[in-house]
Amino acid sequence: MDRLGHVGDYIKSKPRYSHIRGLGDLKRHRVLGQGGFGTVWLVETTTGSRTPLALKEISKRKLLDSRQERSVLREKELLELLHHPFILHMVSSFQDATNLYLVLPFIQGGELFNIVAAKSKSGHGISNNHAAFYAAGIIAALGHFHHRLIAYRDMKLENVMIDSLGYPKVVDLGFARIIVDKSYTFCGTPEYLAPEIIMSKGHNHAVDYWSFGVLVYEMLVGRSPFNGPHLSQMDMFKRIVTVDYECPPEVSRSGQDLLSQLLVRPVQKRIGARSRGHREIVDHGWFTDSGVNFRSMLKKELKAPWIPALKDPYDASNFGDFRSAEHVLRDRQKTLTAAEQNIFKDF
Repeated sequence: MDRLGHVGDYIKSKPRYSHIRGLGDLKRHRVLGQGGFGTVWLVETTTGSRTPLALKEISKRKLLDSRQERSVLREKELLELLHHPFILHMVSSFQDATNLYLVLPFIQGGELFNIVAAKSKSGHGISNNHAAFYAAGIIAALGHFHHRLIAYRDMKLENVMIDSLGYPKVVDLGFARIIVDKSYTFCGTPEYLAPEIIMSKGHNHAVDYWSFGVLVYEMLVGRSPFNGPHLSQMDMFKRIVTVDYECPPEVSRSGQDLLSQLLVRPVQKRIGARSRGHREIVDHGWFTDSGVNFRSMLKKELKAPWIPALKDPYDASNFGDFRSAEHVLRDRQKTLTAAEQNIFKDF
């Protein structure tokens, strides 16, 4: 236990993932984003091919103070487990006395939210076929989660990023967990919460199909089906549990039909939650009408609606400007005890 007093002893090698063993193997370039528990950096490897990557730096103290340490440990475990073209994977992981570090691929296109938000300023969603393209990748990812009994539980536009080829990739597995029967944890983003979460009835992976329906609606219409500028959160929750929404006539008939089967309060009647699982959504006529071929989608043979214009592999122009945050001194945090450090021993 005495070794817990020395910073270097916390660094744990993960050679089975890559040669990246610690911060000394990475060079920081700029901040890509900030969250409640830490910062995401654009970095590059200092040896080998000098590959650009994303480094997620997570404060142990903030995790412990918020009682969220288990969620990050679970996220790391799931990132190790999952391998799919439309789901984020992990390159490496390590830790020191203060932080946990996840080394991830650098996804250059930014968030799907930005694409939809740019279009919604004119009062519209993105085109039907473009929405179907992104939805196809997302539902394929959800099917991969659910095949492994993993409920994602935070499906939203901000958690889908666009890679350099223009394809979607689901990121941020902070709320994901394996559910065999039901979970009663209240979690997710308010506008996307399924009725069974709001009503504390217990939930399983079917909540992802509800959230997927909200996301598809937002892509097609350019706004939330249940939220509005003057609604309180309680009023929004009332609209969700009563499934009180309207679908504009510009949404295609097959699109309206899919939404009507996704945004269904009885879980047993919700498409995706029935016997054929996500395959029932994959086979829905909306995708066929929109020209989506899932086999070609998975092979990345389809032409993406938008391909980010990138100057080089380090181009981060599709991310916000966080340069001012790079020079802010970090808060002095109370040193972790040996028992607290032991919580992270398997990271």
